[in-house]
Amino acid sequence: MTLLVTQAFLLRWVIAFGLTLLLEAPVYTYLGCRFTNWRMALATGALASCITHPLLWFVWRPLFDSYMCYVLSGECAVIAIEAVVFRSLVKNAPFTQALAISLIANATSYGIGVLLQRSGIF
Repeated sequence: MTLLVTQAFLLRWVIAFGLTLLLEAPVYTYLGCRFTNWRMALATGALASCITHPLLWFVWRPLFDSYMCYVLSGECAVIAIEAVVFRSLVKNAPFTQALAISLIANATSYGIGVLLQRSGIF
């Protein structure tokens, strides 16, 4: 499958990326404070999203014909990558905790994104 990057697609990505940062950063900050200071938790969560969001939209999407396969495999990959990023930068966070934080952050942004999409807002 080829990804056609139009202005409309880029605008949707920018909005989705902004919403992702807006929704996930507080989760990383709140839950990550158990292992580091709030600034480091916030920065690490933001960095993780900055790495994975473009990968999910621009690299992962063209690999799948099925939207469901794209979403399921992509979100699993994002959760794993973000957990590795968090654990790599916050050394005293156990990987299982980093994975849980990543799962909660991504479930939050994905769930709210679906609600916004189904309500016609986005």
